Amino acid sequence: MIPFFGFHPTIRKIIYTTNFIESLNRMIRIKIKTRRAFPTDEAATKLIYLAIRNFEKDGRNVRE
Repeated sequence: MIPFFGFHPTIRKIIYTTNFIESLNRMIRIKIKTRRAFPTDEAATKLIYLAIRNFEKDGRNVRE
C-alpha cells in the first residue's frame, strides 16, 4: 500500500480508475459466461445493463 501513495495523486487516480474498469469487466464476463447464448442483441444489452447496475449498488463505483 505504501508504494501506491508514492505516486502523484493524478497517477493514483488513473490506477484506481483502471482497477475499477477491470473489476467491472470481470463482473460482466461472469454474468455473460453463465448465460452462454442470447436470443437477441437486446437481451445481451439488458444483461450487461443489469450487471452494471448491480455493480454500482455494491458501492464500488467512481464518482468522477
